[in-house]
Amino acid sequence: MNAEPLVVLGLMSGTSADGVDGAVLRFEKDKTPELVLGRSRSYSEKLRRSLLQAPEISLAQMAALHVEVAEAFADLALECQEEAKGLGCPLSLVASHGQTVFHHSGKGPRVSIQIGEADRLAGVLGLPVVFDFRAADLAAGGEGAPLVPAGDLDLFGHGGRPLAILNLGGIANLTLLGPGEEECMAWDVGPANCLSDSFCRKRYPKGPGFDRDGRLALSGSPHPDFLARLLAHPFFKRTPPKSTGREAFGDRFLEDALAMYPQQSPEDVLAAFAMLLGRSVAADLARLPQEWQPKRLLVAGGGIRNAALMKALRGSLASTSDGSPSRPSIPVESSQSLGVDPKYREAACFAALGRRALLNLPGSFPNTTGAQKPTVLGKWAFPSRPSSKRGQAV
Repeated sequence: MNAEPLVVLGLMSGTSADGVDGAVLRFEKDKTPELVLGRSRSYSEKLRRSLLQAPEISLAQMAALHVEVAEAFADLALECQEEAKGLGCPLSLVASHGQTVFHHSGKGPRVSIQIGEADRLAGVLGLPVVFDFRAADLAAGGEGAPLVPAGDLDLFGHGGRPLAILNLGGIANLTLLGPGEEECMAWDVGPANCLSDSFCRKRYPKGPGFDRDGRLALSGSPHPDFLARLLAHPFFKRTPPKSTGREAFGDRFLEDALAMYPQQSPEDVLAAFAMLLGRSVAADLARLPQEWQPKRLLVAGGGIRNAALMKALRGSLASTSDGSPSRPSIPVESSQSLGVDPKYREAACFAALGRRALLNLPGSFPNTTGAQKPTVLGKWAFPSRPSSKRGQAV
C-alpha cells in the first residue's frame, strides 16, 4: 500500500517586512515535491511601519506585534488551507518561519528573534504548526541562517550540479548544491533590496517605498568611489558561513554611506546599490574551489522583478571586468526553470523544512550555517483538543 502524500503549508515573511507568502507542497515517496499553490498577502502599512521600527519599540508593543503578525499569517493560511482542500490536497501541517525582528550580524551574542504566535495559528487552522526554526541551529553553534538550503536540496536536488540558488529579498542569500548528492553550502551575501527600499522610503516619502522594477537605478551610474566604500564593509571580507540583516545594513549604514558622498543623484545611489549586489555575488562565487563552481545560477525572491539588480548580476557573472578572479561565465535564470515560482521559493523551502522536522531529518548543516553537526530544526504547537466534559482536564 502506498503511503498517503504529505501536504505542508510553508509561511514566510522576509527582511523587507512587506507581507507574508504561503506555499503548499505535496510530498510523495520517490517524487520531486510538487508546488501545489502559492499565495501572498501584504501587511497593512501600519503593521509594516511597526515591524521596521521593531528594534526601538517597547516590550509591550513587541508582545502585541507577536499576536498581530500571527493574525496576518493566519488570514493567509486559512485562504491556502481552503484552496488546497478544494484541489484535493488537504493540509497535513504548517511550517511557519514567522517575522524576523532581530538577527545578529556576527558581533556579540548569536541571537535571532522571530515573532508570530504559533499557538494562534494552530488554534485557527486546527493543525500542528512547526516554528522557531533558527533557535536549534544557534544552540548547535550555527549562525541561525540561512535555513533554506535543506529545502533547496529537496526542491532542486534533481537539477544539474553544482547549482547555485540566489534569493533576492531584503538580504541576498545563496545556496550552493555541490557535486555530491547531499553536499551543500550556504551563506548570506549581503544587502539586496533593503538598502534601496530604505533609501526610497526616505527620499520619496509619498512613493511606493521601493524602486519599482529598478527603473530609477537603471537610469543612473554607480560612482566608483562610493561603490568601493560600500564594498569595504567588513561583512564582505568574512568567509562563509556568514549571516547578516538590518542590524548591519539598516538605516545607520545607509546614513553613514550617503554622508560620505552627498552630491550623488538618487538614480546614481540606487545604481550603486544594485552593483553592490552583483559584485558581492560574483566575488563570493569566484572564491569557490573549481569543483564547486556552479553551472548556472537560479534566482528567486522579490528582487527578481528589479531589472537593475538582474542586469548588475548578469553583468558581474558574465565577465571579469569587475576585477574578480578569472572564471567562466555563469548563466542566470529564474527558479521557474526548475518548476518553482520565484515568488514562493522561500515559503516552499520552509514547507520542506516542516516535513524534515516531522521526519526528524536535519534542517541545517555545518557547511550551511556553521552548526557543529547536522541539526533538526523547529518547535511544535498543537491545536487544543477539548474534552468531552466541559472544563474537565483529561
